[in-house]
Amino acid sequence: MADRLSYRTPKMKAVLINKLIVAKDHDTLLLSFQEIDSGRIQVNEKQADWSFLSTGDIDYLHGKSYSAGIGYAFATNDEQGQMWRVAQNMHYNIFTKTGIIRRIASFYQEFLYEGFSSNNLNRQATVVEAGGRYYPNMYWSLGGYMMDTYYFNDNFHQYTGSVFSELDFKKLKIGVNYTYGLTDNDFWNKQLTEHRWEIRIKKFI
Repeated sequence: MADRLSYRTPKMKAVLINKLIVAKDHDTLLLSFQEIDSGRIQVNEKQADWSFLSTGDIDYLHGKSYSAGIGYAFATNDEQGQMWRVAQNMHYNIFTKTGIIRRIASFYQEFLYEGFSSNNLNRQATVVEAGGRYYPNMYWSLGGYMMDTYYFNDNFHQYTGSVFSELDFKKLKIGVNYTYGLTDNDFWNKQLTEHRWEIRIKKFI
């Protein structure tokens, strides 16, 4: 049993989906908690008598310059407990105002809160990410992002920061990327750091 409600205007879209599955036998495909991604839950053959899924998304678009969205997903069944996710995102682009119209800068921000709860396990985490990219000309861009992941139950953060530069021609693409990672864990009473350099070259024939 499922129902879907949707509302759409030129600048906004809203969708609400509720789904209830009652198994008649153990071979029925049921909802799994392995992954919730953009309101879609993977399915497998996990045995359960019933499963319930609810997702909702609202997206707003203001031309090419600004967009934002918020959504949630909730799933539960009688075997695996409950899993939930709340997500929010925002994107902003800056374009030239004279001559050939092209993008000169872009910025984004994302927030995610998700959790899982069962009889003997309870996990919750948040992810906050923000970044941007600058386009000095049609072929060259540079930018970076910062991300903070916090695990409530283990009380530790994972920080990630990255900067990059790319050259993008018709038949050749070159990119250089540096990423710094830091894990601050009170349980281990120590910090773990990681440095990574990456060079990408792709040639098109």
